[in-house]
Amino acid sequence: MAISSKNRLKNSRSISIVEHCVQETNQNIFTLRRSKDFFEAKFCQWIDEIHKRSRVSNN
Repeated sequence: MAISSKNRLKNSRSISIVEHCVQETNQNIFTLRRSKDFFEAKFCQWIDEIHKRSRVSNN
């Protein structure tokens, strides 16, 4: 019995570690996606600004 409960405790610890890693990974993916969206938006702003400046200098 003692061995069985010891294994159960080990397994539950392992499962909680895995669950924690999964949660952390999901959070990192969310953060990366948010960063990607932010940089895409910034990049588009920069491109627009470059186009505006080139139009002004051409006129």
